[in-house]
Amino acid sequence: GDSEKLSIFGRGAWRVAGTFNAEIRGAYEMAYLFETPVVLGGSRYDSLVGESRPTTPYPEGIRRTVAWFRSPSRGSGTTTRH
Repeated sequence: GDSEKLSIFGRGAWRVAGTFNAEIRGAYEMAYLFETPVVLGGSRYDSLVGESRPTTPYPEGIRRTVAWFRSPSRGSGTTTRH
C-alpha cells in the first residue's frame, strides 16, 4: 500500500501561523513544555514561601473529583473549599 509521508511543522512555521490564529499562537507559546523536561515538585514554591504548601492526598483528590463530576451544580462556577 501507500506509505504516509511524515512532515515536520517547525517552530518558525508555528510562529508565522500564530500571527493569524490565536490557538496556534498559544500552542507555540507552550511548545517548550514538549522540548525540555518539566518537574512540578513544588520545591521552588517552598523556597519562596516556606514549606506550607497545601496538599491533598491522591485518594482524597480522586474522591472529590468524581463527586464534582457527579454533582448537578457542575459547571456553575461554584466551588467548595474543604
